[in-house]
Amino acid sequence: MRRHLAALGAIALVVAGMAAPAAATAAEPLAGYYGQRLDWQPCAGIPGFECATFVVPRDYGRPGAGDFRLPVIKKPAGDPAHRVGSLILDPGGPGDSGLTDLPGDVSSMGASVQADFDVVSWDRRGIEGSDPTLTCGDTAAIDAFTHLDPAPSTQRGVSALVAAGRELTAGCRANSAPGLLGQLGSVANARDMDILRALLGDSKMNYFGYSYGSYQGLIYAEMFPDRIRTMTLDGIFDPSLTATQATVQGAVSEESELQHYADVCNTTAGVTCPAPTSAGIMALIDKLQQQVKTAPLPAQGTTRTVGPAELASALRLNSVAPGAFYALTSPALSAAANGDGTQILGLADLWNSRTLGASGSSGAATGYAAGFQDNVALFCTDRPWPSGTAGYRSLLAASEAASPHLGAERATMALPCGSWPTTDLPHVVRAPGAPPILVVSSIGDPITPYQWGVHVANSLANGVLLTSESHGHTAYGGNGSPCLDAHVDDYIVNAAPPAPGTAC
Repeated sequence: MRRHLAALGAIALVVAGMAAPAAATAAEPLAGYYGQRLDWQPCAGIPGFECATFVVPRDYGRPGAGDFRLPVIKKPAGDPAHRVGSLILDPGGPGDSGLTDLPGDVSSMGASVQADFDVVSWDRRGIEGSDPTLTCGDTAAIDAFTHLDPAPSTQRGVSALVAAGRELTAGCRANSAPGLLGQLGSVANARDMDILRALLGDSKMNYFGYSYGSYQGLIYAEMFPDRIRTMTLDGIFDPSLTATQATVQGAVSEESELQHYADVCNTTAGVTCPAPTSAGIMALIDKLQQQVKTAPLPAQGTTRTVGPAELASALRLNSVAPGAFYALTSPALSAAANGDGTQILGLADLWNSRTLGASGSSGAATGYAAGFQDNVALFCTDRPWPSGTAGYRSLLAASEAASPHLGAERATMALPCGSWPTTDLPHVVRAPGAPPILVVSSIGDPITPYQWGVHVANSLANGVLLTSESHGHTAYGGNGSPCLDAHVDDYIVNAAPPAPGTAC
């Protein structure tokens, strides 16, 4: 899940030119890629940031048989005289654009981190500014897919969902460069990241991975444990879980956090709740879920409507950042109870990175479709998923049992994945030889359950768990915990992890 929601509108960038990498030799097939020079130039429209591009092989098994050109962005260290190095940041998403997200991410970091590090991010292969880029369909096609009822009551309905997932994957394959679907994923991204580390001039990497960026960080630690100085992972995706385990366990957390919203809504400052009691809020949600199945809600300024998928998407978004979204979701639910789905549709679009907005404006698949497709690519590539109607029906039943309100919508991430090429398998990451890796996990995280962080920290040869006693997805810089932020800052700047068992 995304840490930061896609910005409305694209950021204009100056992507610095560079010479193509020197031809690879048989003895050192990647030498040319590691020998590039980043030509930093000011980023257009982003004062204080610099942009460049770098080149990586599309297929590490066949260097020289085609490349990706990946844009990279940097906020130079505020105190160059005391610069420690670079801090490479993956914003998660899974498919968030590093170029879009970095300005906001940097602003939430501690002053010492901003002073001592060049903070760097990039668009991973296939994402946003990558060339080539994954393309699955236009806005209308993605709208149709995200509007499907995720919890059909008939066998025919489940079969239709599975067929829609296959159709989306076929669109990704048909509209993208040949072979692209098999050239994505966290394994390849981790190798790209090592090239970027070298091009930044760092013998040891400092890495910060939010949300799904934790998965890529763990894969990097497994592949290159001796090339790490610090690695901070916040909001942990556990690579040992199967797709079904990840879906069902995540659904349990989402259901718990929906109930938490209902329980605390009327005692949360600045929030006008849709009902005066916890039971009343849940009853209203139950009523809306049944209503929109047969009578989708209209939204102002568009022919699009709010059905079960849009309502579930808005509710899933609600728990990601309680401080920000409780105040938005509550009036949206009240309006929906009065027959107006406009606000719910806007929240669902935000969840799905639909930057064209709730007005239903027509246009190319920029923003919304790009963000949605990028998420699909990483979820599908990094692990096998249930395939066929029987496999999906089993996953859907387990996910709905775990979360009656949100489990079906969470399961839909599997729909395009049954026919997607997979490049990795679930496994425990231990990363022997790596320095202490800081694992930040929140007790009330709806997307990446707390226990995932506990398991990963315990599985790593040198993992250190930092518990956030907060609700919401990810903790550093955004949950108002000076205690936690100070521990993370000290670790990044001084490579000094907190004591085991620390909680904030």
